[in-house]
Amino acid sequence: MDDEIPADLVHALERAAELEHAVLLQYLFAAASLRRRPGPGLGLLQLERIRGWERTLLAIAREEMAHLAAVSNLLIAVGAAPWLVRPGLPGGRLGRARSPLAGADSPPGGDDREALVLERFGPRSLARFIGLERQEAGAARVDGAAAGPGAGEGVNVETGAGVGTISGHYASIKGEIGRLAAEGQAVVREPALDVVDGWRISGAAHFPAVTDAASALEVIDAIVGQGAGLGAEDPDSHLARLLTIEAELGREDAGLDPAQQVVSDPILAPAAGAGSGEAAGAGAGPGRGEGDGDGDGEGTLVSDPRTVVVAGAFAAVYQAMTLLLELYHPLLAAGPRAAVGARRVAQGLMTGVLRPLGEVLAELPVGEAAPGWSCGPTFAWDPGIRLGEDRRESWALLGGMLAGAAAGLGAVAGDGGPPRLAALAENVGLASRLVAATGGLDI
Repeated sequence: MDDEIPADLVHALERAAELEHAVLLQYLFAAASLRRRPGPGLGLLQLERIRGWERTLLAIAREEMAHLAAVSNLLIAVGAAPWLVRPGLPGGRLGRARSPLAGADSPPGGDDREALVLERFGPRSLARFIGLERQEAGAARVDGAAAGPGAGEGVNVETGAGVGTISGHYASIKGEIGRLAAEGQAVVREPALDVVDGWRISGAAHFPAVTDAASALEVIDAIVGQGAGLGAEDPDSHLARLLTIEAELGREDAGLDPAQQVVSDPILAPAAGAGSGEAAGAGAGPGRGEGDGDGDGEGTLVSDPRTVVVAGAFAAVYQAMTLLLELYHPLLAAGPRAAVGARRVAQGLMTGVLRPLGEVLAELPVGEAAPGWSCGPTFAWDPGIRLGEDRRESWALLGGMLAGAAAGLGAVAGDGGPPRLAALAENVGLASRLVAATGGLDI
């Protein structure tokens, strides 16, 4: 038996983690962009339908979080570490090179590029989601509705080029696991300790503990089944729910725009806000910048002073939450108390801060790059912020990031900003204190 960690399998699982992460962010952005108040062309009955679409998108996003957690378990089981690197935005490719496994996961055209676009809800973004969730790559159907400033060419609206299916990538992973098992090579080095179902975000799916090759394949089947299911006939699958939204949207008045005027791919200038170090590109045009250092496309530069602070705070909370999840598995191996505390803080940040703060950003002006348009969640990432081996320093770093974000939100709230910001600042401040308490359990 070969005790060497299967590098090709690890590589493919890391790419799967990036793919799940990327899809998750796109669902959250689209949900945040939806209209929440009646107005011209939007009556109460239509608004209620839009609220139903938002609930569906958020439910799918939570289930994508479960998929990311399940992939983390698979990585741990094969002898690697969870891969929580944020994928390149805006318009970027997944950070890893082409998968060394069979090419079933490659998008049409062989570009190895996933449709990585933060875009407001509409026919275009809905077509991208449907294309990703299908069992096989399908043509994306778009009626030409405006996507908003900063929209990239992430998907060819006629051929579907640029869209690779999630299930296609997992098919290559299953093939590699089967090959290793057939050759008598070890697939699972160490059973994964986390129980994904315990997070209560997996919907109707069940993710078994990863203890051997057979259970690893069960986990992959659960991920793919929840995404594509048996097609439109499976009402609980992501694909079926998205197709229902598409049909309902198609029955509405052609003049209905269910989303706010939210730009695509909002980005921050260097050192904008708490914990953000985004780079704006020179020569990209007024108000336009290149991606966050790991993306290939252009984004829409956020310049309104208040929005910059709020967007920077959102980015800091998002990155701190992701880094907290990076700590979760080592904590779980050391003992449950600190791990449970870290999980509770992360879940609180997801539901009590990031979701409502994303809604606030969807109503704040982006600035000179797109007058009359609003920002939306930035999901910016400072590549210079990393957790080190010293656990005490890691807890201090996370607490400091959250405290800085709370201070920024409080300052904007005190200066006449949106009323919700005061409560959100308190929530982030509480999370900062809880991080300090959880760190005390660890160290």
